[in-house]
Amino acid sequence: MDAQRMKKFFLPCVFLFLLGLAFLPTGAAAGHVNVKSITRDVPDAFSGGEPMEVTLNIDGELPLAVGIVEKIPEGFQFPENDEEVSDAAYFQVDRENGKIAFSALNVTEIKYRVVASSAKGKDGFEGQWVDLLVQTQELDEGKERWESVFDSNTLASDIESRNVKAASGTDAENKEESEASAPGFGTSLTLLSLLSCLFVSRIQVSKGKIGGNK
Repeated sequence: MDAQRMKKFFLPCVFLFLLGLAFLPTGAAAGHVNVKSITRDVPDAFSGGEPMEVTLNIDGELPLAVGIVEKIPEGFQFPENDEEVSDAAYFQVDRENGKIAFSALNVTEIKYRVVASSAKGKDGFEGQWVDLLVQTQELDEGKERWESVFDSNTLASDIESRNVKAASGTDAENKEESEASAPGFGTSLTLLSLLSCLFVSRIQVSKGKIGGNK
């Protein structure tokens, strides 16, 4: 299973989220960047063979809807039962490839648990996230909107630099959209895009392309 298919795991949940958001005022579902950054906090010390908790802190303003895909290092694994992995409302685990995907609505913290075969270092965790409320008229623009999850020891200046860059780009994008489209157009187009992705995802599931062995 490749990263692109893993990212599609949470699309059905996201689709349900945005169906509700479609009934909000247009300004609530479009506009400025709601999610500024996501930071990962991993314990500095832990015992091999024992569960350890990883925390993802979402820096943003409500309302927010965000998709997150995390990849754990070699030597780590997820608990056997999904109930032991996370208390998040919507997530999908890919144990074969060491990945977990979340769909989060109006939450600023997500936790999940992993088990290390030995007391290895915490380096090697990787993650990406996407702000699902940042919309443009391009149906495939989501591929370019994925951002990296920062480790908790990332310099604050690096995070702030990314936030300023994202806000600047979104302001320019919003200005172009306001001049070229009618109110609500972005929301409708995003929903149409997610419908298409959901349809394709279900076809892949029925054919065994998602969740099967490569």
